[in-house]
Amino acid sequence: DFVKLWADPHIKKTLEYKNQFQLIDTVEYLFENMDKYFRDEYIPTFTDLLHSRQRTTGVNKIKFVLQDRQGGIEEIYEIFDVGGQKNERRKWMHFFDNTAAIIFVAALSGYNQLLWEDNRNNRMREAIGLFRGIVNLEIFKKSHVILFLNKS
Repeated sequence: DFVKLWADPHIKKTLEYKNQFQLIDTVEYLFENMDKYFRDEYIPTFTDLLHSRQRTTGVNKIKFVLQDRQGGIEEIYEIFDVGGQKNERRKWMHFFDNTAAIIFVAALSGYNQLLWEDNRNNRMREAIGLFRGIVNLEIFKKSHVILFLNKS
């Protein structure tokens, strides 16, 4: 079982080399807490959610409607969450018209990791290059840019 496997000191030693494998950066937390995930009464905690990850595929749209004090619609914001993997980027171009702001999220943990797509390119270098390429596009010259650096 996984709990016994995780108790093996040699398995834990592999975490020292996790940057050489395609492991998510929260793997240690997930393994340390795995005994509770299969329980019928399990309810994820806020910390569990922070340590979870779901790869974005396609384009996900989130719509926020802000109302004024009388209940009328004041502003509508649409956020498009697009997958950052190379094979997802071709889907982005359809969403660039009238972009007020770009929210770019880059993982700091990628400084010593390779892309899962090709295992040759560094994740951090790829993110920096992608960010540079996006913010310098003519279509975004009047857009605001918000950069989030997440994960440790």
